[in-house]
Amino acid sequence: MSLPSQIKIRLATPDDADALVILITEHAAFEKEAYSPEGKVEKIRECLSADPPPFTCLVVDTENGIQGYCTFMSQYDSWYGEPHMSVDALFLRESLRGASIGKELMEKVKEQALRLGYKSMRLMTPSDNAGAIKFYERLGGEPASKLWFWFQL
Repeated sequence: MSLPSQIKIRLATPDDADALVILITEHAAFEKEAYSPEGKVEKIRECLSADPPPFTCLVVDTENGIQGYCTFMSQYDSWYGEPHMSVDALFLRESLRGASIGKELMEKVKEQALRLGYKSMRLMTPSDNAGAIKFYERLGGEPASKLWFWFQL
């Protein structure tokens, strides 16, 4: 797949932290989740500066700046006895949705997972996000029957 020349998908750098926190704030609002950006720029910058970083972050860089992102990391499933790629977040500003950019981001995650020898990728999306559910199903994703639970410590 080929993206328009003014759109680049690249690895995020520590210099992208400000733009990423803005996008994460928009993502949280889109998913109707509480989120405070306070102190997050520094945390994201630290993560992107780490060697190795705790996650991989791809950004969608356009002539108007960063307009989307995808974060993912390796995880291990003791039940299945194998690692998998866990997609933590994928978000595009509305103006870029429907242009196959999300599909391209997922392909890049898949390429990394295959390079590592993984047999699966996993992600979660809100159960009321019909657009995302259709998108992931079109890509071949199958919904799981488990619910996620959060324990605040």
